[in-house]
Amino acid sequence: MGQSLQDQLIGSGLVNKKQARKAAQDKKQQSQRKKKNKGGKPDNTPSEQQQIAREAAKAAETKRAQDKAQSEKANAERAEREAKAAAEQLIDRHRVAREPAPEDDPPYSYTMNGHIRRLPVSRNQRTQIANGRLAIVARGEQVFLIERRIAERLLEKIPERVCMVELAGEPETDPDDPYAGYEVPDDLMW
Repeated sequence: MGQSLQDQLIGSGLVNKKQARKAAQDKKQQSQRKKKNKGGKPDNTPSEQQQIAREAAKAAETKRAQDKAQSEKANAERAEREAKAAAEQLIDRHRVAREPAPEDDPPYSYTMNGHIRRLPVSRNQRTQIANGRLAIVARGEQVFLIERRIAERLLEKIPERVCMVELAGEPETDPDDPYAGYEVPDDLMW
């Protein structure tokens, strides 16, 4: 023997037993009202099937909204993982080998995430970093040197792990500046 619509809706998970019980009570109250209303006036209360159908549609809409939110969250997480993997590949492919630093030179100091860090590099690489041709990228506890054009691409993906010197345009010179002829080097060592 086939199942009733109510049993089918409960079985599919669109309606729970509490909702079905409430619909049965409403139907019973509706039939009692019809008995009292013998004058022939039609009762405007919705039938049990209409009410169950409305509740099922509401439950289905809620489930669709939850599924959509879960799907969007999963897509965002996947996109974030892909961006990080692409950044890791860029670092691996384009890192510049660090030249050994002379023992008498102090390490190059830079700031990353509010902390001052030090990196031993050669004088040539120190100059390239100070001029903005090389940038510093952190990957975990490791630090790598990369070219500026790659660092600019990485800034879009992992800005918190890239440290590079901003290129300044031509500085405006004041014609009355008494120190105009004395330039301060970028890599001034103290």
